[in-house]
Amino acid sequence: MQRSAAIFHGLTKAIPPKGSVFLTRTPRIATIELNSPTSRNALTPSMMLSLHTIVEDLQTNPPPFLMLTGANGTFCSGADIGVAASTLMTLEGGEAMSNLMNQVMNNLKDLPSVSFAAIDGAAYGGGAELATCCDFRVLAPAAKLRFVQAGMGVTCGWGGARRLSNIIGEKEALKLMLFRTIVTPSLGIQNGLVDYVSEADSPTAADFTRSTLIEGLQDLDAGIITSLKPSVQAEKIEDEISVFVKHWGGEPHVAAFQRAMEKSKQFKE
Repeated sequence: MQRSAAIFHGLTKAIPPKGSVFLTRTPRIATIELNSPTSRNALTPSMMLSLHTIVEDLQTNPPPFLMLTGANGTFCSGADIGVAASTLMTLEGGEAMSNLMNQVMNNLKDLPSVSFAAIDGAAYGGGAELATCCDFRVLAPAAKLRFVQAGMGVTCGWGGARRLSNIIGEKEALKLMLFRTIVTPSLGIQNGLVDYVSEADSPTAADFTRSTLIEGLQDLDAGIITSLKPSVQAEKIEDEISVFVKHWGGEPHVAAFQRAMEKSKQFKE
């Protein structure tokens, strides 16, 4: 257990567990589902620690694709402070929670897995911050995001302000946080916070993400998928080259080359 998790666990171990975080895996997709029905999937201390453990496991064996979603028709409404107000509403408790959740979200964001936040219902406060640690955000037609922190007398505590600025720019991020704008799918597509809107006939954003976006990429080799992020995030050309040469002449490359040559041959005939 990392130091931030150990400190947070020590502060909150007397608080009864509430809610759950589930991890399910197939050979190509790992799905993290938040589930706390009575609080719109707000994260309790036990859920935060579960999420930490799950992300640690994914670091050891990262899947090609990762989907983060919520149960009960909604995504996440931030932190469930009500279950632990006497602990978390202190300076020590707030700092411990912020350290833990920043670590969790940074680790999730840094996975080589291509990640999707599949959002039904609302992603408010910390839930909106959570959505920013994924590579893509997929909203159901009626879904919405909102950074409500300023109205609660606080700023983003889980690293969401920095990530939001990186996604849409500092000025647009400041607008969303200052005016607490409700980000609908159309506004999100316009400002770049939302990448896809699920089709009306899809039961959930998660179903659309899985069946339309991820399953449409079955032709891609798993090793290639987990090399795309390191490639685009490379700070030096040498880093990008090292990713490239790792795959050049490999089995997927040779097979794709042979298929291309066969198609070219058929076209000439």
